[in-house]
Amino acid sequence: MMMSDITITIDGREVKGRKGQTVLEVCKENGIYVPTLCHWPGLSNVGACRLCVVEVEGSNKLGTSCTMPATDGLKIRTESEALFARRKMTLELLFSERNHYCPICPESGSCELQDLGYRFGIDAIRYPYLFPSLPLDVSHPHIAMEHSRCVLCTRCVRVCSERVGVGTLDFRERGIAQMISPDAGLPLGESSCVSCGACVQVCPTGTLFNKNTAYLERAATAGGAHSAMQKVSSTCAGCSVGCRTEVCVSNNRVVRIDADMAAGDAGILCEKGRFSLLQDRRRRLTRPLIRRSGRLEETDWETALAHIASRVSEVVAQHGASAVAGIASPALPNETLYLFQKLLRAGVGTPNVDAFDGRDLRVTRAATEGLVGAHVRAKVEARLSELDEADLYVVVGADPTRTHPVVAAAIRRGVYQRRAQLILINPRKTGLTELADLTLQPRRGSDGVLLNGMMQAIVSDGVAEKTLVPTAGRGAFVSTLERYTPFAVEMETGVPRDDVLQAARMYARAKRPVILYGRGITRQSDPRLIASMQSLTLLTGHADATHFPILGLRRSASSTGAFDLGVDPSRLPGRQRFTDEAMQRFESAWGRPVPTPAEFNANEFDAKAIRALYLLAGDDDLPLGEEFAERLMETEFVVVHASHASSLTEMADVVLPTLTWAEQSGTFTNIDGEVLPLRQAVPGPAGVWSAPEVLGALGSALGLEAGCKTPEAITEEIAALVPEYAAALAEGEGLVRFGGEAFDVRRADLRAPDYFREV
Repeated sequence: MMMSDITITIDGREVKGRKGQTVLEVCKENGIYVPTLCHWPGLSNVGACRLCVVEVEGSNKLGTSCTMPATDGLKIRTESEALFARRKMTLELLFSERNHYCPICPESGSCELQDLGYRFGIDAIRYPYLFPSLPLDVSHPHIAMEHSRCVLCTRCVRVCSERVGVGTLDFRERGIAQMISPDAGLPLGESSCVSCGACVQVCPTGTLFNKNTAYLERAATAGGAHSAMQKVSSTCAGCSVGCRTEVCVSNNRVVRIDADMAAGDAGILCEKGRFSLLQDRRRRLTRPLIRRSGRLEETDWETALAHIASRVSEVVAQHGASAVAGIASPALPNETLYLFQKLLRAGVGTPNVDAFDGRDLRVTRAATEGLVGAHVRAKVEARLSELDEADLYVVVGADPTRTHPVVAAAIRRGVYQRRAQLILINPRKTGLTELADLTLQPRRGSDGVLLNGMMQAIVSDGVAEKTLVPTAGRGAFVSTLERYTPFAVEMETGVPRDDVLQAARMYARAKRPVILYGRGITRQSDPRLIASMQSLTLLTGHADATHFPILGLRRSASSTGAFDLGVDPSRLPGRQRFTDEAMQRFESAWGRPVPTPAEFNANEFDAKAIRALYLLAGDDDLPLGEEFAERLMETEFVVVHASHASSLTEMADVVLPTLTWAEQSGTFTNIDGEVLPLRQAVPGPAGVWSAPEVLGALGSALGLEAGCKTPEAITEEIAALVPEYAAALAEGEGLVRFGGEAFDVRRADLRAPDYFREV
């Protein structure tokens, strides 16, 4: 027996537990049922519902098992006539206090209170009904709050405070009038609610429910909790965090999306992941379209694909393969992204293949290779788990409350629960501004000056000097910082010198800081900005041997997967450079020559040089900027492969329909480099081909014989050419670790690029 193991006796049976567990946790681990309404995994235990009471041998008192520490030698009973009667009485009181009329409740059939009523045989109530007159709050765009069904379990209050870090919900009034209230009395729709829906998932009754899908859910569970509802474990396609989800399906329709509790997130998703994906009101595409006489007209698949192959072949014959380009949404599965770059490289012969956010990752890679070395393919950024350990967050050029709400929740948890500090560096106010200890608003384009100013302040500040560590090139580095005096930095950035010094001291003195940056940094296309952040971590000794405590907030579900699997004009799948050995390996696998790398950029391509463009958008709602739209209008031939009609499809010469996130299977690679499963939840519309089927057919039409005809064949080919993905793809999930030569980021040369404008 381990030192931390304990033995307790439950209902006459000895079971094992661990020191620090509660009695309820030990019971659950050993398959012993104890009823509860207020307990929820990952939340604090409060013993509010009193249903989990147990008898303790040697005591005449009952104790709530959710709050009772499990100690070695403890003897308890979870079942007895007295306990059954006590629990039944508690349930009857709960039923009598509010208006629990199951037939008119949308959660009937999947209600924990209702299930307990059946379990304890409650067919009548011995106590007078109180029939309180309580309001129904439907002010929120997604959530309805029916107070008359509330049992005051406080799950919603605790998840909002402890996991989401917002604290919108709390109690108001006392006694029989007590009720859950947003922001001390505001309607939910006018409150500080961030629309994550965690309260809806943890609610054990019909108090909080999704008002837009309530009747769909009710129809699915009318015959009981498992009558028609099917749950598919999958991964959210909303952003690069990779939240695990349970997609609830009835009659081939998604009726609810929950957080997968097996992932340990205590019900945390964001508005997009829980609600918006269910409410896509865009017009669905179900037939291929070809532009004839200026109008898009329906056609069949064979005609559309033959037309694309013919036009692309004409462009290649007249202008060369480099006149063709492909841009893909990184919200697509890894397998689709791999086939897309294979079609462009091997089928068409063009190196011009990129993801919509490919520039962001190339900027980071350029900075990292400049410091650590071009041979390093491994991830050298922080992982999401470090956010729950950090004592300082520095958020630069990002607003995670808007782009990555689950990351914002982790920051709020750190600030509220561990008293972590928060520094914001952003010209604009963000959703975290009111929470920040320090907000720096530099002029646009002056972020690098500010970062160098912080490093100069750290070097020159005697208080912070003790944090400095010996690093390669430190002497020369310090000399380059001399011009970044507090006065010069204030004049260049507009940030008061005292604030620059305070930020520098806060970062230097922190023990576990994490810097988070977003597209406000990467869209400047300047690797020096990332290099300055990396140098800041090296200068203060916060970087360890394998990574910098910096995290780039990528846009899409598989931004990292697109980068890993070759949707990048400057790298082959596996982040491999175009060496003779690598190119030969891919040529042998594909049966076609591999074109050399290109400088193509999805955000800045030359419309005059690109005569044919294939846009694989999937169901991604891509932001269509004015400059990008102008390039599309100037391009001779445009194919848009998408699930819904949009301004993109209106400019296309050929439109190909495709499946949505819920209709396809595959994998995503999230921001941590972890491969996560995307599983089909519902069938697609009749006649709509999957993206891999379309890409395979186009490859065949272009003479690419080494095609991947089945999902298994795609997986096998990726595993063979990118062995780092082999184990993860075989299991359907797992962490990808790129190897290569040994490295130590602490040995990297410090860099202080000169950001001052020439006068």
